[in-house]
This record gives sequence, structure tokens and C-alpha cells, in this order.
Amino acid sequence: MTPPWRLEPDRAILEIRAVPGARHERVDGIAMDARDRPHLVIRLRAPAIEGKANAALLAFLAKRLDCPRSRLELVAGATGRLKRVLWKDPPTDAARRLAALHPAPGDG
Repeated sequence: MTPPWRLEPDRAILEIRAVPGARHERVDGIAMDARDRPHLVIRLRAPAIEGKANAALLAFLAKRLDCPRSRLELVAGATGRLKRVLWKDPPTDAARRLAALHPAPGDG
């Protein structure tokens, strides 16, 4: 399966399906969209109002990727569940960090 991100020399693009209003913040795995493109499913406690879920998503990713929040930018999907996040100037171990986002079976 193709991963839900694309690594380039100066950036990474993450495809995400956000689920706001969840009981716990976590990565739920990978799901396919209607066009058979993979998205990382991320549950967020924040509600989907006034940009709160978007801010929570970027904060969650910054923490899980161990990167400054300022390097992450929501570039598509501000009002929908399917989102695209740009990780500017990712570190050399970005592939490892991204792979660590996806939980092993039974994790969560």
C-alpha cells in the first residue's frame, strides 16, 4: 500500500482524514478515500468549529513528529475532513518519524 505521505527533499506532504470530537486523540490507521488514495486517520478531541480541530491537528502532528509547529501548514481541507498538511524542511529521519505515526495492529 502506498503511504499517505509524499517525501521530497525540502518538504513532506501528508494526506489526513480528521475525525473531530473524539474521546481520545490518536492515529487510527490508514483509510482509502473515494478515489482509492490513502489518508492517515487521526482522531482529535477538538470540535470542528472555528478552526479548533485544524489547530489541534497541527499541534498533534508537531508533537508526534517531534518538530516545531511552525514547520507544519494546513494547505488544503480547512473546512473538510480530508486535509493536506505540508511539513516544511523535514529532517533526514522524516521517513522514520512518519512511519512511526501509523500504529501497529492492536495499538491506538
